[in-house]
Amino acid sequence: RDPSRRFFLWVHFFDPHAPYAPPERFLRPAAGNPYVAEVAAVDHQVGRLLSFLEARGELAHTAVVLVADHGEDMFEHGEPTHAVYCYDTSLRVPLVVRRPDRARAGERSDEVVSVADVGPTLAAALGLEALPDVDGLSLWDAPVPEDRGVYFESYYGFLYYGWSPIAGWADAQAKYLHGPVPELFDTRNDEVEQHNLHAADPSRADAYRARLAELTLRPRLAEQRDVELDEDLLRDLASLGYTSGPPLDVRLPDPLEVTRLPAPRLQELLDLLKATRLSDQGQLEAAVELLRPIVLENPRNVAAHDELGKCLGRLERWPEALDVLQRMLALDDSRPTVHINLAVAYEATGRPDLALPHARRGVEIDPEHRLGRVNLARILDKLGHADEAAEVRASLR
Repeated sequence: RDPSRRFFLWVHFFDPHAPYAPPERFLRPAAGNPYVAEVAAVDHQVGRLLSFLEARGELAHTAVVLVADHGEDMFEHGEPTHAVYCYDTSLRVPLVVRRPDRARAGERSDEVVSVADVGPTLAAALGLEALPDVDGLSLWDAPVPEDRGVYFESYYGFLYYGWSPIAGWADAQAKYLHGPVPELFDTRNDEVEQHNLHAADPSRADAYRARLAELTLRPRLAEQRDVELDEDLLRDLASLGYTSGPPLDVRLPDPLEVTRLPAPRLQELLDLLKATRLSDQGQLEAAVELLRPIVLENPRNVAAHDELGKCLGRLERWPEALDVLQRMLALDDSRPTVHINLAVAYEATGRPDLALPHARRGVEIDPEHRLGRVNLARILDKLGHADEAAEVRASLR
């Protein structure tokens, strides 16, 4: 870069994140805890970057913001990692702001802040105009209002497991989680969130529900489906695992909407995660035994259907696989793997004509899915579409 010009640098560390695989040299100081070792490894890399800036004489006039996107529960509330629940083990994250003028240096703040504040804070640090119509506040040069509250949510269980979403509001006094089993915690005196006060004093949650109701009155963001992204950027995002996601056409319920769906089921989650591990280890029959009761008891569990269909396919139990994958398709037809696996199952049962639409659809959803394109070319050949098959194979080179 031109050293005479100001710069903006964004650095992304995927660690610490499951599956944990830290460098060996960080394991011993972390007493063998792989998660702590990954935190230490990232800390070391951040230190290298800051030392580099300091050696070049640039740290003295560089603003630095360091933030995480989530924590890990580590079974404190039963969840192995994160995503389903909204306890502070997952929600509370490091947020470090360093000003070049060293203002408030070394101060640890207990203000109520959010990752939504990072954008406005960086804009202020860069001397840009305040961002219009955003939820966050700049932490750069003004204190946070004492009565501030922040919104949080998890729709992960709703999208993948057929459970009710969780939404909530937290301020300096307490934290409210809305769902089939409402929870209210006095986080000043119960930092580990072990004592649900909602049943004893349900009216105390009224103010928090009112804040959630205010959110539902705001206009939803407009969908943008015609955005064109550079292919190199898409590949970079895919390498980080950030191009897959939930189906675009699913309507997300409002935070206070009654869905009649069950609250997150911890044992179901643990069984599904165990089945996925067994499948990855090649223990397919054991994985199937764990997955069958899940899909019978919870026919909305998209993730369990997906994993069961894959296991049955790998066992070449094609009629059973077809049955599961067709049910999965009715739940969510936006996953490329469902279409690709259906194509394989139809082809294996001697029905390439039924396989072709799914093979095409899988590649259409995920053009980077190499196995999907290999399958598509083979099925095209079987059906006599040699020229099109050759084009698909050429795209693999």
